[in-house]
Amino acid sequence: MRVQIGFVVFISLFAIGCIVHLVFCFLEKEKARMISKPFLLTFLGAAMAFQVPNHPLIPIACFLAMIGDIFLLFNKKILFFYLGASFFASSHILNIITQGLSLSYDIPMYAYFFLFGGALIVALLLYFITKMAPNSLMKYCFSTCHLLNIGFSFMLMMDHKIYSGLMILVGYLLCVTSDVLLEKVTFKKDMKRRDFYIMGTYLPGQAFTYLGLLFATLSLF
Repeated sequence: MRVQIGFVVFISLFAIGCIVHLVFCFLEKEKARMISKPFLLTFLGAAMAFQVPNHPLIPIACFLAMIGDIFLLFNKKILFFYLGASFFASSHILNIITQGLSLSYDIPMYAYFFLFGGALIVALLLYFITKMAPNSLMKYCFSTCHLLNIGFSFMLMMDHKIYSGLMILVGYLLCVTSDVLLEKVTFKKDMKRRDFYIMGTYLPGQAFTYLGLLFATLSLF
């Protein structure tokens, strides 16, 4: 793999930005945390755009997650929470498609419609089974997106892209952990230094996920 200079610059900015942001989170410097957060996935997305310009779904998904990050800065406002969640759901869908396109065999486009349609039906069924509990529909939609990405990561591993699939798997498990923490502090009980723990799992999760997608797309590992 020929490493592009732009990739090195922006992945370095992402790494430095993550450290600085986590320090702000730990010290509970709220204003500094909010200002620094949108830059992180912007740097990561830019790194992806430089390294895999012929695979735009990867940086686009990253930028969608960045927009989600901005809305979730105000997650106590329910409208912003749902808007942020919607952008994140869109990024997860693009990640599923990217994983599918990285396989050595073709998956028909209609198969994705069946997958996403089936996932939505499952989420709706769970929503009605739980008697339409508040926020449960969004939670189940997210859960099905996560499960589909995890399922595709296993498909990559079975397709001999072991390290790429494993990185995406680890990334999504970390992101699931972050989402569980976010839901807890948003709708249940707040906790001290909550953003440090949320971002401390979220940022490595995103890094593993997008680097895994990059390697899978380039058929490196």
